[in-house]
Amino acid sequence: MDDCLNLLMVNKNSCLKIKLLTISLIFLEEIYRIGKISYKGRKVVKIFYFMRNIKKKILVTGGSGYVGSKLILKLKEKGYQVENFDKPKDILNEIEVEEAVKDKDVVYHLAALAELNWTDAHPDITFEVNIVGTKNLAQACAKHNVLLNFCSTCCIYGEPLEVPSKEEGLINPTDYYATTKAAGEYIIKGWHLSQGLRYNILRLATVYGPSLDPKMRADMCIQRFLEKALRKEKLVIHSDGKQVRNFIHIDDAVEGFAAVVEKEVENEIINIAGAEQISILEIAKMVLKLAQLPEDYLVFEPKRKDDFRYQFVSLQKAKKLLGWQPKIRFEEGLKEFYEWLKRQATINELLAQKEIGEKKEKEVLREEEKLKKEKPIYYPPF
Repeated sequence: MDDCLNLLMVNKNSCLKIKLLTISLIFLEEIYRIGKISYKGRKVVKIFYFMRNIKKKILVTGGSGYVGSKLILKLKEKGYQVENFDKPKDILNEIEVEEAVKDKDVVYHLAALAELNWTDAHPDITFEVNIVGTKNLAQACAKHNVLLNFCSTCCIYGEPLEVPSKEEGLINPTDYYATTKAAGEYIIKGWHLSQGLRYNILRLATVYGPSLDPKMRADMCIQRFLEKALRKEKLVIHSDGKQVRNFIHIDDAVEGFAAVVEKEVENEIINIAGAEQISILEIAKMVLKLAQLPEDYLVFEPKRKDDFRYQFVSLQKAKKLLGWQPKIRFEEGLKEFYEWLKRQATINELLAQKEIGEKKEKEVLREEEKLKKEKPIYYPPF
């Protein structure tokens, strides 16, 4: 086996090597998976994947957002050529969308309005962005034969009608945002049936974890809890806190999304979620423990509108098609997130102090300049 690998390592720039690697991929992949391959063999497989990936051009809509920004980093790390489609570009502009899509191999469509209170208060613009915007992407991808990976949501199952919630099962969205995602799924399926659109629908659970900017999705429950705990403020829980979710760490989420293009999956619906079922009350107690705060820092308020109680998302299809499952246990991910936010708060405090110091320094310099310009007092000689 290693003799063959030595042959493949000769003349790294040759087309023959690429062809031989292509033919050998399935064989090498299987040996790599079961671990019966040398270090050099593993290196060859990794080189092959990078060489194969670098040819693929990927567009990510919403690539400046919470998940999108980290997905772009992950895809680039794997060797793909990635372009971001975000503001000031307009997903409602069909010409802009088509221009961005036409030379790509894959589109990940993450651009959406997602904050529940905001979407409820602004149903018209939410409809335009989440539904019409998705139609524009489906239309352009179908026209140019580009694979469309649509980011949907596990909230589409709502109060589950079947347990566990499987991709082929019933959906029951209980909030406006989730209904717009359901509409997006049907639009994509419609373009598949009528225009041959190649697609995947990725139903993403509620995401938590460090982002590129602490202000991104700071409205999310877990980050709110952690930031309040750092400020020694009370944590507000709606209802009794026994609402359960399959929270997923952002690093696991983007790894799952990237696996879709790596495994060359098409025309599937796949859940991307955490494996553990965690209640809001459990999270709040974990946060208090991290911040060393007593349980009287919990405050209970009435139930929020459209807040479903239970979630149990099946990951069997993701394991089967993608070879993917979440790796980060919730308690470990929460602790890491807490420490990251703590560091960010320290950095922000230092920056604020530096800004205050610089401001005072400028004020002193201005006063000195002012004194220099003032006419000096004349004292006559004795």
